[in-house]
Amino acid sequence: MTDPQPNTDLQIVPEFASPVHCSRGLEAHAHTLATRFQSAHAFFSNLFGISPPVGLVVVSADDWPTYARASFPIYGFTHYFDAQVVTGGPDTTFWQSFVDTITTATPHLVPELRTVYGRPDGRITLTPHIEWWIVHDLGHAFHAHLSYWFPRKWLMELFADLCLYTYVAANEPDYLPRLETVLRLLHQLPAAHFRYHTLHDFDTQYLTMELVNYVWYHGHFFACAKQVYDAAGSSALDRLWRMLVLPNVREVTDTELAALLQDVQPELAQLMQTWPP
Repeated sequence: MTDPQPNTDLQIVPEFASPVHCSRGLEAHAHTLATRFQSAHAFFSNLFGISPPVGLVVVSADDWPTYARASFPIYGFTHYFDAQVVTGGPDTTFWQSFVDTITTATPHLVPELRTVYGRPDGRITLTPHIEWWIVHDLGHAFHAHLSYWFPRKWLMELFADLCLYTYVAANEPDYLPRLETVLRLLHQLPAAHFRYHTLHDFDTQYLTMELVNYVWYHGHFFACAKQVYDAAGSSALDRLWRMLVLPNVREVTDTELAALLQDVQPELAQLMQTWPP
């Protein structure tokens, strides 16, 4: 694991233990995100017993091609890359497809979407949700620090979703409506609405499927994360860490994985056994 690399052409945001860099003009936004990032890093460090060096990079659309991973060409799609979490500014619009899908497929859910994410001018913005994705990807930074990538990609993403949900529920629960709502509404869309909808599809089409299809999966992962947290609190995340990450569990059959997850937390095994939704 390498240390976060300096971004010499970006602005340095001081005051934080982790290196924070941003495009010119995004200093205030980066400072807000970095405060949350630092708090979440301390929380996970205490829970997992390690403290990996992880930087935060907040860049504009113009700087995105330079500082984002090449496999993430969509501006603002937060991701972990080379010991850094990279995200965009508050002007991202990639999430519009989520709103459009809910509006078209389940128009009766739009009032709830507007209640949580509506602006005074009547428009809907998912920025208050997207801003939390840095904590999800910080979760990836912790298992990546041990060079561990989980036996299934869907389980790796569920782990990061559980990191995010656990942090918010335990530390900033007032933000849960902004965090949960859009994923819960996408979760209600039938699987037949999407081209890919099995766990096997998720693993094989991980970063090639349509973005809204990918986030629909996260709606189900997040629903499971909520069930897990409601059942066991932060201890569920700790068990997942100790029983999968630390032992470096990699090559397992579906049967073996289901049995292991049953021991870790029954809700995780149930998700696997009852899929597709």
